[in-house]
Amino acid sequence: QTQAQQNTDLLAKYKSIRTKSDMSMILLKVASHLPPGAMLSELSVKYSDGDTSNGQVIIDMSGHVFKADPNEEIPVINKISSDLKSDKELALFFKNVNLVSLNLENTDGKQIRKFSIHCF
Repeated sequence: QTQAQQNTDLLAKYKSIRTKSDMSMILLKVASHLPPGAMLSELSVKYSDGDTSNGQVIIDMSGHVFKADPNEEIPVINKISSDLKSDKELALFFKNVNLVSLNLENTDGKQIRKFSIHCF
């Protein structure tokens, strides 16, 4: 009886394994919103836990922007964030886009803006 229940539970877990992904489309859309001078250093894309038919995605990205005029860097980061929010295709996967952090750092003697964005 116990083994039959364990096998039933295991079978239910196997049935909930995701076999289809829209990862390539998501990656292409995210990359299309990066203007010249912006580069991602980290990108994490995860499907939310639970029902495998649920297409909700969690994206965490961080990167930096370098422009000849430092006054252009913050507007570029704000544009990335707003473009992700307004993209109708990406809206199928997440509803909220938050600019988590925005820092000015020295790297190799140059000041660059680092940012972190969380989409869920």
